[in-house]
Amino acid sequence: MTGCDCSVFSEKGLLSQKHRHFEYRHSQFEMCRHVAGAFEKEHHLVVEAGTGTGKTLAYLVPAAWLKKRVVVSTGTKNLQDQLFYKDVPFLQEELKKKVRACCMKGRGNYLCRLRFDTFAGSPLFESLADRDHFRNVQSWSGSTLAGDRSEIHGLPDDWPLWHAFSCRTENCIGQKCPLLEKCFLTRMKREAVRSDLIIANHYLLMADLSLKNSSYGEVLPFYDYLILDEAHLVEEIATRYFGYAVSNYRVDELLRDIRRDLSGTGDLDREWIERLDICKNESERFFALFTAQPQVCRLTAETFPPGVPGMFEALKKCLKMIGAALEEMAKEKEIFSALERRSGEISAELDLILQARHPEEYVYWCERRKRGVFLKATPIQVHPYLKTLLFEANRAVILTSATLAIDGRCEYIKKQLGMDECRELILPPEFDFQRQCLLYIPEKMPDPRSRDFLFAAAGEILKILEASHGRAFVLFTSFANLNGALDLVRPELSFPVLVQGERPKSEILEEFRKETHSVLFATTSFWQGVDVQGESLSCVVIDKLPFAVPTDPLTQGKMENIERDGGNPFLEYQVPGAVIMLKQGLGRLIRKQNDRGVLALLDRRILDRYYGRIFFRSLPPYQITHNMEIVRRFFKKEEPAPGKSGS
Repeated sequence: MTGCDCSVFSEKGLLSQKHRHFEYRHSQFEMCRHVAGAFEKEHHLVVEAGTGTGKTLAYLVPAAWLKKRVVVSTGTKNLQDQLFYKDVPFLQEELKKKVRACCMKGRGNYLCRLRFDTFAGSPLFESLADRDHFRNVQSWSGSTLAGDRSEIHGLPDDWPLWHAFSCRTENCIGQKCPLLEKCFLTRMKREAVRSDLIIANHYLLMADLSLKNSSYGEVLPFYDYLILDEAHLVEEIATRYFGYAVSNYRVDELLRDIRRDLSGTGDLDREWIERLDICKNESERFFALFTAQPQVCRLTAETFPPGVPGMFEALKKCLKMIGAALEEMAKEKEIFSALERRSGEISAELDLILQARHPEEYVYWCERRKRGVFLKATPIQVHPYLKTLLFEANRAVILTSATLAIDGRCEYIKKQLGMDECRELILPPEFDFQRQCLLYIPEKMPDPRSRDFLFAAAGEILKILEASHGRAFVLFTSFANLNGALDLVRPELSFPVLVQGERPKSEILEEFRKETHSVLFATTSFWQGVDVQGESLSCVVIDKLPFAVPTDPLTQGKMENIERDGGNPFLEYQVPGAVIMLKQGLGRLIRKQNDRGVLALLDRRILDRYYGRIFFRSLPPYQITHNMEIVRRFFKKEEPAPGKSGS
């Protein structure tokens, strides 16, 4: 029994008594009741709850009353911090609930004392900025209790030196570490064992599951109950963790770390320098074989570039030689044992990828990004792993997000994640979308696959931004479309223009919030998990229905798998994925009761094709117009003329 009293959310409940501004939400009350019931009766539950529902408290309240350990896994570290520093204290203080909670992040967020001390003994910097950041870390390391890098003010998210002395699996020597009792990771795990509520994220959760799957241990302590917030992200993140990926960057990083540690211990002699230089040369020769390949391409045993087997044997021989030397040194200096393990893992994973023996289970593919060559084996389906490791291993799993249902049902997400038996709850939206939002679809637009589309889209974007006075996200399904449209419209815009990739994401969002009339041009990473409230964001423009690119290797593998089973890949995979992605993109606009704005979709296939009905039945009941004059009047805060309903 949970003992949870959901009446705290009722119109005359505890929250209404404590807070003058409390708003009763029937959806929040219902969600709390169903989550408490799932815990009590021990069944799985999928809940679609839109923005404004108050779903965080709706699942935290029954979790806090459960008197069993519950893991709450979120989509981002930012949401983790909000839960731990805002929502959990609210439970403890306002509802007088005694619950011991901890926040667990991925290993790479924590400082490794051993590796930091080794580096500090003989630091190597590539720039003055690196030296200054290191001094900042050094000053912080003497006073921190948690060792979490988020505590360090001004440290760039992508500072490469952090990898040299973080607690990543590649660096860790585990129980053999001489500083084990002072290890921040050890402290975090001990705190987790003493906690009733563990706030984690999907990346950490999948790292834990992949370790359990390989019988190498675990990250999270034993738990019976799990809540997955932003559950629409779970499959994508799981796919990364149950696959393999080796790049020239990964080999370079290994060789750099070996050189650095040898230098720190005084063991970097001429023989070691020669070994490392030979291995680097062999690695460069091997990965250079793939630079003539397309930027993203699928690999089979028959289509690897000529010379791959011979070049791989030479690289494997070098890695084996280095591994054997490190193994011998690790007998006296434990710091080298993690490096020896890493050299063996790179060789074994490359061997698995290059043999490409299981095309029915994995997609083997190559991706080139700048100077990086990434060779990957990605599982076509992750639901067998999740079914065993998540849903069969726990008494109750709660999945929630604003975007889980397609055509009024959650069958797609349940199938993707391997949930055979579970209840589902789809809550009505809290916002009045008919009043707050207008969906604009142009009267005439070329097919998105035609050459004329980009020019026509640029014209529509200019008209929309003129009517909205900026204050807009313009979201694209590809960088090619983004760059093409930007070249056409940027010279014509008088508003501040922000572009994904030109600056760090956090800086771009901060400026967008400050510059009320700015316009942000972006692709996938801004479609979800971005929260801009108020007047700064009054319009979202989307170029095309976000179907997965059919030439993408993983998309090909998934569609072929559905076809082998006699299904329809387009309706069973392409359409549901696009519906969820579109709902995420459109969800950037209305975040509060007083938000108001225009959604513009420049793809008429949603009206002209048979599958458009599935999109409309999955979206809120927006009012639709094809008339730009009605859009202008809406932005002038006039009531739009009566139109069709999108429901």
